[in-house]
Amino acid sequence: MGHHLRVDVRIRAPRVGVFDSGVGGISILKALRVAAPWLDLTYVADQAHCPYGDRPDHEIVDRAVAIVDFLVDHQADAVVVACNTATVAAVEELRRRYPIPVIGTEPPVKPAAALSTSGTVGVLATSGTLSGRKFARLVEDHANGVRVLTQPCPGLADRVETGDLEGPETRRLLSGFVEPLLEGGADVIVLGFTSIATVLAGTAMIPTFVLPRENSARENVLGTEDVLASVQIPAPRPGTRSTYHKVLDREAWTHAVVSAAIVLEMDQDVCRSARVVLGGVAPIPWRLPEVERLLAGQRMTPDLALKAAEASIVGARPLGKNAYKVPLTKGVVRRTLAGLSGLA
Repeated sequence: MGHHLRVDVRIRAPRVGVFDSGVGGISILKALRVAAPWLDLTYVADQAHCPYGDRPDHEIVDRAVAIVDFLVDHQADAVVVACNTATVAAVEELRRRYPIPVIGTEPPVKPAAALSTSGTVGVLATSGTLSGRKFARLVEDHANGVRVLTQPCPGLADRVETGDLEGPETRRLLSGFVEPLLEGGADVIVLGFTSIATVLAGTAMIPTFVLPRENSARENVLGTEDVLASVQIPAPRPGTRSTYHKVLDREAWTHAVVSAAIVLEMDQDVCRSARVVLGGVAPIPWRLPEVERLLAGQRMTPDLALKAAEASIVGARPLGKNAYKVPLTKGVVRRTLAGLSGLA
């Protein structure tokens, strides 16, 4: 008579410890839960020592080691440092001490630089993150020539820890941090610490309109349940010149056949930065980042205005009966640039 051996094999879910100085890292915890719902997650909020941003590195390292000791004692298979400041100060020491994977977080400068069309991005973070060598290397390695403006955010983490996510003081702080970056020409803003992601969980300041090359079928990036509550337009910087030029058909005065809206930030005869948008050539306003990059940093001359006008029609694909708009567009861009820079 045969014998049967029964073997029960139980495989436990991977255990991942996540920690931050406070509740800000919960935004990363939620993202992990969505991306990998099978993980056994443990979260530690070191609120007794929050925020980390103003503490010296050696204190942050001591706190990080104490927390990871606790997580390892509870059989963590990996640790996520859900704090940019702790990553800068402690992640190398943690990786040296522990045989398990230690994953840090850092401001996403590389994707921000790739998204920018103005050549300027802003970073909101703690002073500890911004002053660290790791952040300096991050910018050096991944900014790819894009100008990076930095803005420390003192006091914001404290507001989050007290639960004040939408109060007037929190909004005042946030506006005070964001406005200098917008005034500096940043068209992409990096959220460089988890507390600010918590503040913006329900509301956000976003660039409303998308570039046509991203999705020509959409006019904005609002979701189906989003409501546009306000529009903020930064005050123009000194030396800013702007105009709107349109070509009309005599029999249809209401709609432009072709139009151009151009903003130049000038330093005497040198264009610091430019915004160039065409109308009447696509279903939605058509921004020309290539032309903007061509103009930035250059002395305005008739030859440069002509080169920019020629660049504005590169890749133009007219329909059967509107090929006449191509030379019209070139002429509008050249004349508008000449007029703005005093060359007309």
